[in-house]
Amino acid sequence: MAVDLTEDRTPEGGGESQLMPFLGPCTSVPPKLCTLAFLKPDVILHRGRPVFSHRRKARYCFTMWFDGRLTSSDDDLFLKAQHLYKGAVPFLRRSAVQRILSRAVCEAGHAESLADCFGADTAAFPVSPQEHHAPLRPLFKHEKLRAFLTVLAERRGGLGSERGERVKMGMGAVEEMNDTFS
Repeated sequence: MAVDLTEDRTPEGGGESQLMPFLGPCTSVPPKLCTLAFLKPDVILHRGRPVFSHRRKARYCFTMWFDGRLTSSDDDLFLKAQHLYKGAVPFLRRSAVQRILSRAVCEAGHAESLADCFGADTAAFPVSPQEHHAPLRPLFKHEKLRAFLTVLAERRGGLGSERGERVKMGMGAVEEMNDTFS
């Protein structure tokens, strides 16, 4: 849940919430005073865009997270071999496992979001990408999973050059995954 408490907001002031469905197009929603937004972060990825103000006016907003027994079960958090084909995309779109996959599939967007959140010139920023990307290391140890992530990234609209270097693998695995995924 997010609530925006900023008065006198102008459209050029930034601060939009961006909703990013897994492998889907991003939608920007401008903040509105005293508006409550409910999100299911295990189903829809999101981020807040920075606020720009020539008057250096602060943005006031707060978020609350609610956990429940029906969220983040083992079935939602652990990627299984059965999910490494195109028929699993609908499952991934409504599963919490997309949170970790999105870091690999949308690396440039995550890096930009972290810079926006912490400020690229702050002491906290160098640590944040390391912590956010640490869970990816085990994923890239498995050739079929790397191939699957490559196909997902290509399906989403392209790999950054850095990610392309990181997921280089035998083309046989990628071709096999493309055949499975197409």
